[in-house]
Amino acid sequence: MERIFRIKEVNGDTSFQDKTLIVDKKKINLLIVLDDDSIEQFSDVKNDIWVVKYIRTFADIQFFKELNKKYEYKNICIVHHGYTYSDRSFNDANKVHLDTSVMKEIKKAILLADEEPVEIKDEYITDVFEKSKTITVFNIESADKSKKKIIGVPKKWIEAFFSLKIIINELLDNGCLFSVACWEGKTPDFLIELASFSNKKIKVFGCTNYVKVKQNNDYRQQGKLIYNGYGSILNNFLVASEDWIKTDGWIYYDSEEKKTVTTKKDLWIYSKNRSKIYDLIDRKKELTKNQSDKLEYAQQYFSNSWETFYIKKYGKNNFDFWKNGVENKYPDFKQ
Repeated sequence: MERIFRIKEVNGDTSFQDKTLIVDKKKINLLIVLDDDSIEQFSDVKNDIWVVKYIRTFADIQFFKELNKKYEYKNICIVHHGYTYSDRSFNDANKVHLDTSVMKEIKKAILLADEEPVEIKDEYITDVFEKSKTITVFNIESADKSKKKIIGVPKKWIEAFFSLKIIINELLDNGCLFSVACWEGKTPDFLIELASFSNKKIKVFGCTNYVKVKQNNDYRQQGKLIYNGYGSILNNFLVASEDWIKTDGWIYYDSEEKKTVTTKKDLWIYSKNRSKIYDLIDRKKELTKNQSDKLEYAQQYFSNSWETFYIKKYGKNNFDFWKNGVENKYPDFKQ
């Protein structure tokens, strides 16, 4: 990308001058996690694909600006709760809610505001916020189920809107945005809204079911608990059997084809040493024996804490024997 620098000497002229230089950003796969009760799983998983960043709210637009200074994104994965772009433990005043209707109201306010600048600053966000108060009224249900009227789109929601926009705009051609959240695929228009933040060829994935955003596994022998608390949502079916209600599974919007595709499949996102980072896998409500076996071994094989536990309990030689056995059974796991 191009950046302009103030340089003291250009071709012998020692006065300060503007010079445009080409600066290459690092190209990464970015995984953002919003809840502190979900972050530990990404320390547990063996991972050489994703750069994991924890942030409590998308309203922190400066956080995303700093990311964009260093990175472009081959793929983006956002792990959160459906339409909630902040830690779900936040109170109503700080919680960020973005759905299709909110996105459209913000876009209406943008049309009334001053021309959108190249760099989004607080003054512009405030302008959009003030314009939204002239056109938008929400009836919001609070945690106690009471209704309250809100004039305008809350400023934190507008900040989160622009945070999403600036990172999705840095998604490279043929990249994917995985919204690992509940039900956001139920309204395909929401995926189209997200895709509108980019002029490149991208796919935006959302699920029609409830999605796990954290994972803890138990290992039992003859019904006795031997070890627990390992694993992650990576190398995993993202919808549990009890939550596989809508057989549409994951859907995605293809910005190049300008169409929504219903896969009727579950999404499996890899963490390690792969030529591709995801698969869409045929399944029914109940996993087959082969699928559930592979899932169990994947959660163990790619877990740092499982390796530590196994070596401590059974010794390094036994762990190596176990690992070789898993690799023989599932050669696609091999690191």
